[in-house]
Order: sequence, then structure tokens, then C-alpha cells
Amino acid sequence: MPKLSQPKIKLPKRYCFSIVHSVVDYENYTYIYLNDKSLTKTGMIDNRWMMNGGTRIGRVTLAPSSFRKDKKFFYRTHSTLDSKYHGKGLGTMMYAKAIQWALSEGHRVSSSGDSSMLAKRMWTGKSIRKYCKVVARVRADGRPIWYCYSKGVK
Repeated sequence: MPKLSQPKIKLPKRYCFSIVHSVVDYENYTYIYLNDKSLTKTGMIDNRWMMNGGTRIGRVTLAPSSFRKDKKFFYRTHSTLDSKYHGKGLGTMMYAKAIQWALSEGHRVSSSGDSSMLAKRMWTGKSIRKYCKVVARVRADGRPIWYCYSKGVK
């Protein structure tokens, strides 16, 4: 099956992504970091790591929920973003990058099922739908889980 082209994520120039893969207790985690390159000019603030010429200001963790027969993962998302960067669309772009990476590698991806109010706002908003198809399903306990698909999938 040919890979679908995915919409390009256009970050403002002062930001960049870095992707880190880690194996913890035999589980493969993938971290998509959002870095602010402008913070390196004034030195590192707090004790945050510097990556790709920038200071980490946010992260989406792709945590493996299950391993499929085709040796691909089903990932659940978890995220954090420094509060001074809220409301600028950066969290949505972090999620979009994580989702696009997972889908391009043949994995499946969804919300954690225990999303914060800010994450719920992102999942129900229009912006994330520029980058992927999002389908909400309600669990037996009444909490929603959002599943992500490539834009061209029906």
C-alpha cells in the first residue's frame, strides 16, 4: 500500500522538533520534543535539556499500549508543554508531528483515554484535523478516546 502524503507542519522559525526513541523495560517509547531555539541565545533556563540548538519546552510521549501481530505498536499519547507556550497552537503541532511519525511508521495511535482539559480541547478542535483524521469513541466508563488516521483513510 503506498504511503499517503501528509500535510506539512509549519512551525514558526524559532521552534524545531527532535525525535528520541527509548527502550524502557523492553517497551519502545518514542518522544517528540518541541524545542525553542531562541532560548539558547540567552543561555539555558532552569535545568532543561538542549536539543538541536534549542531548549526543550514540550513533549509528546508515544507509549506502547499493545503490540500487534504485524510487529507494529498501538501507541497512546501523553504530553506536556510549558504553560507560557499554551494557546499558541504549538501543542497541536507537537501532537500532529507525533501522530504523523507513528502513522508513517505503520503504527496506530490514539489519545490516552485520560486526557487533560487542554488535551481534550486539542482533540476536539479543528486544528488537529488539518494534519490527520480524528475519530472519537466513548469507552464503557463514559470517557472518550480519540483515534487518529492518515488524512486519506476513510
